[in-house]
This record gives sequence, structure tokens and C-alpha cells, in this order.
Amino acid sequence: MARLATPIARRRSLAAALASLLMATGPGDAREAQPLRSAVVSDVRVLPTELPGSEVLRELSGLAIDQASGHLLGITDRGVFIRWRVAADSGRFLAVDPVLARRLSSTHRVNGESIEALQLPAADGAVALVVDEHRHEVVRLDAAGAVLGTDPLPAALAPADGRNRNSGVEGIALHPRHGLLASTQRGSATGLERVVHRIHASDGRTWAFRATAGVRSTVKALHLLDPRRLLVLEKGAADGTLHHFLREIDLDGCANETPCAPASVAVRSPALLPRDNFEGLACLDTTWCVLGSDDGALGRRRTVLALVRLVRE
Repeated sequence: MARLATPIARRRSLAAALASLLMATGPGDAREAQPLRSAVVSDVRVLPTELPGSEVLRELSGLAIDQASGHLLGITDRGVFIRWRVAADSGRFLAVDPVLARRLSSTHRVNGESIEALQLPAADGAVALVVDEHRHEVVRLDAAGAVLGTDPLPAALAPADGRNRNSGVEGIALHPRHGLLASTQRGSATGLERVVHRIHASDGRTWAFRATAGVRSTVKALHLLDPRRLLVLEKGAADGTLHHFLREIDLDGCANETPCAPASVAVRSPALLPRDNFEGLACLDTTWCVLGSDDGALGRRRTVLALVRLVRE
């Protein structure tokens, strides 16, 4: 089985593993990769609710991997920024330990819906971006979770005619050419047409893809696998049951005028409960990803991380 890290006696951090994997995979390799066929949940870890700084883990809504530290970053609907030290090997979590938790201090409560880690710190020291759904903007954070400032979402999502058209932005990613990518959680449809989701970029580019049929579809997270492939976490509800899908968007092939319909790869496991509500997505490389659940709709506290292997054969 492919490994996320070396054996426990000499295991690498997530950042070290990521760096070596990226060096071994060039643009040509990415273009020749096979389409996504299935997603195998290799491990599930229920996280403790206690966090450093007397914070409590509730309503986890976004995940990202900080390459510099190797930490898994998280953001919650309640505006709590979290760092976890994660070790994994042979498709299993060895440890998930919270090392920092900080409630974002701003002029208002930050409703964090998605987080993206910068590959290199910005000039102002920013290492991560968080979507604030309440204020419809992007918040820049330093390594300790201090708020450094705010930036706008792509212009296509700016308020118009007094309406917040970008209300519900829950997925962001950074692209080396197109800048910030963002998607609202709900798509649009005309008549009997299947719902279409759109991804907007800071440079004005837009991509569209059709929602999975037969469910009430929402987009919960984005992760850029490489300059051509964007992984989307889609949630669907049908008959009171939650379904989660991973969709791989070909940014060279999809277009706003001609929406594509990539395969809907279901995320399932006997270790998951029917109401585990995944909203966070972070990938180590093009094979291994971590999903995180939001317990806001549950009657009890339960936040899980799922380690998922993307299968392309």
C-alpha cells in the first residue's frame, strides 16, 4: 500500500512527504494521469473536542496542509483556527495532536468556511487564507492565526444590486495562473436542467460543471491537485441521507459555456456514521487526501478525519 510517511521510527512530516512527491511529479506526469475512478477510505479518526487555549472543537468547516510546518490547518464556523500535528503511515493515522487553537480576533465574529495554505509566506507574513462567509471576504492569517487583513473574493462574486451574490462561498483554492478560485455552495438551474456549479477565478475565468444527479447538491470544498486538475468535495442530500462525492474538474476542458460532468466518486465507509457531514478537504498529493466533518447539525459532538486514497487505475 502507498504510504503517507516513512515508518514511525523515522517518519517524515506531511510537509517533507509533500515536497518529495511534488519534486517527483512534473507537469507531464500530471497530464498523463488517469481519471479518478474511486475513493477508498483507509482510516477514520474521531477527534477529541478539547483544544489548546480552552477552545472546543465544533463545526469544523475547512482543512489545508501547511507545507512549511507539516501541520494540518483547520477553520471552524465559529472562527477558531487550529493546527494539528499529524503522523500517518501505510494508510493509517498514527497521531493527530492539536498544537494550537486560536479564535480569530477581528471587528466581528469570523464565520470561517474554507481555508487555503500559501505555499510560501506572503510579504506581510500571511500563511493562510480563510473565507469569512459572514462578511463575504477573504481573511489573511499569520502562522499563529492572527488576522493581518482582508481581500476581496473574485469580482464575479461581488455584491450587486444590494444583494450578496457570493453568500454561501464555501470553497477556495489558489491557482498559479488564475489566482484565487472560489465557488458558492449552491449552483443554479434553468427549468428542468440539472443544477450547474461554477468556479470563479480572480482573473475573470469561470468554469462550470453539472451537479450529481438525484441529490440536492452543494459544493463544500476545493483543492488544487495541479495546475490542470481541481478536486471538488460535493455533498448531496436525498431522502434524509447525506452523500459525499469527489469530483475532478479538468480546468483545461471545462468551460462556463459548456459545463462538464466529471465522474461522481462516492466517499463511503462502514466506519462513518450516516450524519457525518464532510466539509473540509486537504490533499497531501494526487493520491492521498484528508476529509474533515462538521458536527453542527448533530445532537452530540463528533468531528472525524477520514484518510482517503484516490484510485485512478
